[in-house]
Amino acid sequence: MESVNKTTKDKIFKWIITLLPLVFIVAVLLGPLIWSFTKSFTDYSMYRPEQSKFIGLGNYIDMLQSSRFWKILSVSFIFTVVTIVLPNVIAVFLANLINMRVMGKTIKGKTILRVFFLIPMIMSETVVGAFTRVFLWSGDIGIINFLIEKMGINPPNWFIDEKLALVVPILTYTLIYFSFGFIIFDAGIRNIPGSFYETALVEGATPLTKFFKITLPCLKPQLAIVLIITLTRSWRQYDLIWIMTRGGPGLSTQVLSLRTYLSFMRYGEFGYASALSWFMIISLALMSLGILLSLQRGSFSYTIEK
Repeated sequence: MESVNKTTKDKIFKWIITLLPLVFIVAVLLGPLIWSFTKSFTDYSMYRPEQSKFIGLGNYIDMLQSSRFWKILSVSFIFTVVTIVLPNVIAVFLANLINMRVMGKTIKGKTILRVFFLIPMIMSETVVGAFTRVFLWSGDIGIINFLIEKMGINPPNWFIDEKLALVVPILTYTLIYFSFGFIIFDAGIRNIPGSFYETALVEGATPLTKFFKITLPCLKPQLAIVLIITLTRSWRQYDLIWIMTRGGPGLSTQVLSLRTYLSFMRYGEFGYASALSWFMIISLALMSLGILLSLQRGSFSYTIEK
């Protein structure tokens, strides 16, 4: 009898241990999500909460009919696409280079290089953004404008020109986060069997052929991880853009996450901000699904064509 009671108590204890984290997740994550979803169908305002009423799809209709929204959406897409492609292209190139897959030459000091490439990612976005704003992009003491001026070209004012302003957070973001892709791709390349490359070498494959026929297909699992995480980080980027440009000039660097923040914190439009948030969540889910489906297409063959 005591043995049965002990077994029952053990089962109850296991259920409690299992359910407690789930309750925490529901309370901390799902609770606010559901609440914000319901508020997205109201005109809830932080300044007049007692006057809020149900307006159905009103916030979503206003959002889609707003020319400001489409401008901000285009800026978000440009920022997201470029900050997915550019850092990861650099990451793949460096990972190949350091593993002697592209240049075919011995690289000395690999460990030092790996540590050096990790430095930007371990630093705070706010610190890097503030530092590069002054010492890299500033019109007075910025290194970029100094080099441009030395080439005999009139340097631009990066923070005033609407056509160039988005370049600032994009390149700064690339400087910070190329190292994340580098870590993943470096580990992935090091796990590719050397026999694949030996066979390709015997068959006379060029470095580009080996990259596109062996390295890139073998990196599909790592590529999926990097692209999804990079997409998520880029699509909801706020800190770096806020510290560097405040979304200006005009709307030239204002992305959806920044607009959501301003709608809620500055204008008190919680209902509209919730609608923007859910638009971001749904669009992010669809884009992530698209990436996963596209990477699953096709099969990988190790055969190298001469």
